[in-house]
Amino acid sequence: MTYEKSAGAIVFKTENGILKFLLLKAPSVSVKNPHSIWLFPKGNVSENETLQDCALREVKEETGLTQIKPVWDFKITEKYMYKKDGNLISKTVYYFLFELTADEEVKISKEHINYSWVSLEDANKLLKIKAARENLAKAYEFISARSHQQKLL
Repeated sequence: MTYEKSAGAIVFKTENGILKFLLLKAPSVSVKNPHSIWLFPKGNVSENETLQDCALREVKEETGLTQIKPVWDFKITEKYMYKKDGNLISKTVYYFLFELTADEEVKISKEHINYSWVSLEDANKLLKIKAARENLAKAYEFISARSHQQKLL
């Protein structure tokens, strides 16, 4: 079995008082699954690269965004297995939370075919992978709790 490690981020912004999350649309990668899929920016960790550095690099590479503020005290882990060329791969993905701090245009990489800033409700409709919806729910709860704490201060 081969092991892979990736890192990425759930990127959010506030627009007219509403939380919006950035989703990237990836093209189909297999004949078995001919549909494109919405997901969060992520990628494989390079040798001698920290998870945080990988997440920052991947967000910048896949979205072109530079005005992002990492929220390092939020980290969730997703584990799954898949087959590639007949080999079983065990993958662990670490997601962080990044806030877009200035109005900046997304410039998607060639890996993706579209992007969208969406509400929690719309994101839950677009995200077909259960783990992605669960990760988004955790991020939303974290942001809501943090926002509530800041209002109390």
